[in-house]
Amino acid sequence: MTHRTHARRPIAATLAGSLALAGLAGLALAAPATAVTPGQSLAAAGGYGGYSSGTGVFTDVLNVAGDPDVARLSLAQSAAGVAIGEPLIDSDLLDSSILTADETGKNAYGHGAAANVGLLQSQSAVPQVALSTAEALSPPPTVATPTELLSLPAELAPVGQAQLLPSTARAQTTSLASACPGANGSLISEGRSQVANVQLLSPAAGQSVVTVGGTNPTEGVTDVISQTGLVAPSGGAAGRGLSTVTNESLAPLTLFRGIPGAETTIEVLRNLQLKTTATGGTGSSVFYGFIDAAGNPVADSEEVLRINDTVLTSEQVLGGDGIQLSLGLADVFIGAPAHGLDDRPTSSPTVSSTTVAAAVDFIRVSVPGTVDIGSTLPVAEDSPLAPVLNPVLQPVVDGLAPVLQAVQDGLEGAGLGVVDVRYGHFESLATVPAGGILCGDGLNPFRESFKDASSEGVVAGATFEYVVRFPNRGTSPVSNVRVVDTFTGGPPPLEFVSSVPAPSSRSGNTLTYEFGTVQPGQFVDVRFVFRVPAGAPVGTEYRNSAVITGTYEGGPVRQVVSVDAPTVIPRPSGACSVDLSTKYASNRAVVTGQQFAYYVNVSNTGGSPCTGVVVKDTLVGGVSFVSCSDGCTRSGQELTWRLGTLAPGASSTLAVVVRVTATSGTLPNAAVITTDEGSSARPTTPGPTVSPVSVGSPGNPAGCPSSGCPQVAGADLPRTGASSVLALGALVLVGSGIALRRRTA
Repeated sequence: MTHRTHARRPIAATLAGSLALAGLAGLALAAPATAVTPGQSLAAAGGYGGYSSGTGVFTDVLNVAGDPDVARLSLAQSAAGVAIGEPLIDSDLLDSSILTADETGKNAYGHGAAANVGLLQSQSAVPQVALSTAEALSPPPTVATPTELLSLPAELAPVGQAQLLPSTARAQTTSLASACPGANGSLISEGRSQVANVQLLSPAAGQSVVTVGGTNPTEGVTDVISQTGLVAPSGGAAGRGLSTVTNESLAPLTLFRGIPGAETTIEVLRNLQLKTTATGGTGSSVFYGFIDAAGNPVADSEEVLRINDTVLTSEQVLGGDGIQLSLGLADVFIGAPAHGLDDRPTSSPTVSSTTVAAAVDFIRVSVPGTVDIGSTLPVAEDSPLAPVLNPVLQPVVDGLAPVLQAVQDGLEGAGLGVVDVRYGHFESLATVPAGGILCGDGLNPFRESFKDASSEGVVAGATFEYVVRFPNRGTSPVSNVRVVDTFTGGPPPLEFVSSVPAPSSRSGNTLTYEFGTVQPGQFVDVRFVFRVPAGAPVGTEYRNSAVITGTYEGGPVRQVVSVDAPTVIPRPSGACSVDLSTKYASNRAVVTGQQFAYYVNVSNTGGSPCTGVVVKDTLVGGVSFVSCSDGCTRSGQELTWRLGTLAPGASSTLAVVVRVTATSGTLPNAAVITTDEGSSARPTTPGPTVSPVSVGSPGNPAGCPSSGCPQVAGADLPRTGASSVLALGALVLVGSGIALRRRTA
């Protein structure tokens, strides 16, 4: 595999001093000298991989000499990738890093950056600063959010200003041996980012050549989400396909804000999606177009774009080679077809049985563009949209004419010359072996099995819990079901206290459980209580694994689950504290009628006992109660656990099994934890989405104090602002294949 390098000459421009890296001291730099780029395709012989990335707003600013870069600014940048057998792709077509962390030993990542700034590019390296970034790499499964919500430096104001919003990322693979998730439609990796109130190229106070959004953050959010996932076998392939997808919810774009008579607003009325699916057989596909709230392609006649007061349909926008507008100071190109995974708009997407790749820019603005506005129509006369758009846009050109020179002078005075602005940039690549991805678990009814620990850290002498869960997601009963659980680590070894149910037998550090027959849809879990020996040194690590076996449709099935936790931490100080307790659901996606579980990991991270610990959980609509652990009491939809005393550094896992009654939507859940000492917590989970398939999720151990505790990945941030339709449901639907879906004239 070869690597692409960058050759840039030093620059001298008005902004050079103010954009020097010294002005951004203290921020993490991501400047790979040699990045693995989209053009370096993955080998598909036995391996598989790909990525999807999206950038809400990209700006490439050149100095007045028109050659080297002054700044490259990517806003609302998301990416998700996976690679088995080849390095992960960590750089996009815009020369922006989409993976900044050390990828050694990793096979999947999610990346979300509210801003990625490239400064003063020269010779071979691309100095970059990623602001408000969330990055997750696996294995093991990881969820990440920004630790600090930074702002764009004031020095960038002439180039761009924006309100940066939280990003999220997750990566779901569990081992280096395979990145196969537990079920078709399972998420491998995801990245998401948002920005609001973007202003680009401000030649004077109160003016901007390009504005995205407005003054109200809830109405002006650009939201980008990228995902990778596996889909069911199709097209004659024995193995699964790989789908990579990016959705973008784009806020209104206004040109020439602050210039009377010239303001032009382009409003995108529907979300956009680019999705590539490689099957390993027939039916590999590219989809690029507008989607509805359910993630389905919209009809050709549906209204999708508004330019000032003129509304265009999907067919008008995406039905040909795009719409070109000449607006004096800017040339605007809207709706270009998807092209190959390069920066040549005239190339064609790659679609074969093993490799599918495409890229697209929905809106591209060149500044300055046509300057001889006296002799050029906004839309060429031979365009079918000329009669529709010219009456609307000619007043814009006329209004810009008197101030054109002043605006150009203002840009040059700020050291800004030719500018390339892209709004809605997409890239996607999926590659699989011939015949698809053979995961080896095609009919395994225990594919959603998982193991969790009640806390990442535990105090010597305290108790904690492991839980093993395994639903039968097959269509037939599984007989001779056995769980063999082994606890290791130390010395000193863990002390087994009890389990529910009790083990059928024990031999040393191995516990065996016999469950007989597990019916389709039945949800089973085993909960273990262990004590860390009082003399265990700080830093001692413990781990647990379970082998689940049975007979399914006449053949053996086997699933292995494990967890590398907890670690012994120093005894905490201070009062009782339950504020780092956590909550999660056993599934990310569920099917109507099936069972799943909510879990609460209750942890005392203080230095004093918590007494009178009470946990209340109220089930919301869409689920019905099946059972609960630890002798909870029930009154209608409200469940109560009275745990009594929780020692310092101790933790416990509570569970409630429910049945899905909803036919759509999500199933959130919250618990309220109180103590006699006044410490309280309200851990929540967004819960699973009701969908056509069932998708398991990882656990979420309780946190622990900073004194020696391993870092624990944070939970998802709540969604804010405009909503970008999640792609997970769409990943399941691509098995039928949508052949290069793109409107043709």
